[in-house]
Amino acid sequence: PKNRPQLVLDDLNYERREFSNMRAYGEAKVATVLYAKELAERLTGTGVSAFSVHPGWARSNFGSGGSLPMRIVMAIMRPLSRYVSDSNEESAQTTLHCLLSDDAPQHSGAYFSQWSILYRDKECRAGGWPMETPNPNAKNMDTARRLVAMSYDLVGLDKPS
Repeated sequence: PKNRPQLVLDDLNYERREFSNMRAYGEAKVATVLYAKELAERLTGTGVSAFSVHPGWARSNFGSGGSLPMRIVMAIMRPLSRYVSDSNEESAQTTLHCLLSDDAPQHSGAYFSQWSILYRDKECRAGGWPMETPNPNAKNMDTARRLVAMSYDLVGLDKPS
């Protein structure tokens, strides 16, 4: 789908295309969701779970190393952040839920999200434990398998059989 982050598997490291902080961030989020789905499949029956987690809009220095326009936007937003973002403690709740909830392992491979005003789809803004990822590009299991295989190659590990 247009304007949704999508992995470019033949150029993960931006060696042949112009680098963009925000595009790379979006692709990293897609990769996290896909990797968790594939890892959960591989870990079925082991008692180990895998999740992808979105903490919502946490108060952080996100964007401080970005382009000048990004830094300007973040500087403007910083005073407003206490009204539209979560504290670090609040942002940690989704991760803690995945770690501590007896219910979470039943959803291995799922996407868990804190609320976020940043979701373009209004119905997703409430988040969910778990929730359906709003990006259709983060649902392609063929891409997930290819990503995991590539990651083994990139770090020099033998692929599991």
